[in-house]
Amino acid sequence: MKNLLKALLLSFSLLMTPALLADVVNINKATAAALQENLPGIGEKKAQAIVEYRKAFGAFKTLDEIMEVKGIGEGIFKKIKADIALDKGITDLVEKQLVKKKSVKQETAKKSKVVQSDSKAKSAKKSAKKPAKKPAKKSAKKSSDKQDKVKPEDKAGKS
Repeated sequence: MKNLLKALLLSFSLLMTPALLADVVNINKATAAALQENLPGIGEKKAQAIVEYRKAFGAFKTLDEIMEVKGIGEGIFKKIKADIALDKGITDLVEKQLVKKKSVKQETAKKSKVVQSDSKAKSAKKSAKKPAKKPAKKSAKKSSDKQDKVKPEDKAGKS
């Protein structure tokens, strides 16, 4: 029983790992644009400061070393800590766009399957509810029949 539980937890964590890491930013390789786009509280100036710090002092050795960058204190660090990594993650905006496109395609495919199954079910219900169509009445013919049938009184009065 324990082994089964361990196996389930391991497989679940392996399945979820790519999704969880998808938005992590590699602070040692990310461009200023990627930092700015993906990290809360990091604007253009702070993103550029991170890149300049990296150029001057080399790669970050620990995550909290980012607080050495001018403008990044404990408050900003708390906001971004879960979104940064030293050796994995997004390095450029192109990577994030590819991740988004892939997830959007997957979501679209799921939604279209649901819509297709819903519309099939709805059309089946509609066809089951509709009674058989009755033939259309020939109203045009009846009106012409009335014109042909003239009362004998009318004929006598016209002569």
